[in-house]
Amino acid sequence: MRTWTRLGSAKLCGACNAVIQEGTPLQVLTLPTVTRPLLRCQACAVGPCPSDLPQPAVVQPADLQGRMATLASVAVQFKRPTPPKLVAVPKKQAYRGEAPPVQPDMLNDLPMRTRR
Repeated sequence: MRTWTRLGSAKLCGACNAVIQEGTPLQVLTLPTVTRPLLRCQACAVGPCPSDLPQPAVVQPADLQGRMATLASVAVQFKRPTPPKLVAVPKKQAYRGEAPPVQPDMLNDLPMRTRR
């Protein structure tokens, strides 16, 4: 299917690689076997350009600051919890409050427990 349109941004012609400036009429070819449309400039297009083509719609830039603030507030809700700290506790001593200082040679004899 062949249609004529005006685009809001500059594109390249698919046949001659000429730059099609913003607002210039171009022919768009859509084929059932091709996923993206083929663009043709006025020189490479088949048939004349109609004179009643509308101007391209003006697209307003997105409010990126507002969107980023929204995403940041949502991201805080899904932060991973910090893992519990591992504390060495002697086998025969009950854990009460702070753990006693552990010598490096004692670490092999002590079981590891998690403190919450």
